[in-house]
Amino acid sequence: MAKDPAFLFYPGDYVSGTMHLDFECKGAYMDLLMLQFQKDHMTLHMIQQVLGHKYEHIWSLISDKFLEKDGKYWNERLRVEKEKRIKFCKSRKDNR
Repeated sequence: MAKDPAFLFYPGDYVSGTMHLDFECKGAYMDLLMLQFQKDHMTLHMIQQVLGHKYEHIWSLISDKFLEKDGKYWNERLRVEKEKRIKFCKSRKDNR
């Protein structure tokens, strides 16, 4: 099966969870979510590459949105939503 090109996005949750952030931090957060969607997790090096010279400033404001284990970072909500989508698509395929 080809890689799923989509995940569910909940604008209300995003707005309420990022209201305290400026536009630059919101954009960086969204870029990191897209990176996680493509790679399943991120290393600190990958995060630094995305955030560039603003890494220290931006990461200090959004790092609480990510979990870390063994040097791998991820947003738990995105991980859960991606898993739900995989199960849903499989159930649709199995019902054909």
